[in-house]
Amino acid sequence: MSTKRTYASQSLSGLHNEPARRFLCDVGLPVENLLFGFAEPIPRRVEASGGERNFVRIGEGGDGEEFCVDANSGEVVSINLADFSVWHVNESPENFLKCLEEFTSRFPYGGDESELEDREALADGLKNALSGIDETALDEDPGFWHTILGDVAIGDYSED
Repeated sequence: MSTKRTYASQSLSGLHNEPARRFLCDVGLPVENLLFGFAEPIPRRVEASGGERNFVRIGEGGDGEEFCVDANSGEVVSINLADFSVWHVNESPENFLKCLEEFTSRFPYGGDESELEDREALADGLKNALSGIDETALDEDPGFWHTILGDVAIGDYSED
């Protein structure tokens, strides 16, 4: 189990979703994980569907990716800083943590000698587990978790 860090209440002033705010202040998220790194919260505004969405950054991923919480709904999203595209990740920070922990608990996903079929079976097992935790996790295809499942299947998360 990785070390978790909570967020200071005052740093989440832009987060209006009370359950998400309470979870981040009381439970927190991993300091570091294979898929997520803690980051100090900052507000993010992104143009989407002819309007503006307000988010609060909660962490960073790889390659110019930030994890944010929708200020009103509490939805966790991934924002690509190159083009500001927004991908749904989980319906809440609580489910995001559960999915991160599920992903980590199954790591590594095969070894050097693993066949494609074996890695695809591991990806299917993870897919079923993620769906059981948060039925919205796989709503977007492509999307954050679909991309991770593809990476598992091609061996990106196998033991070297």
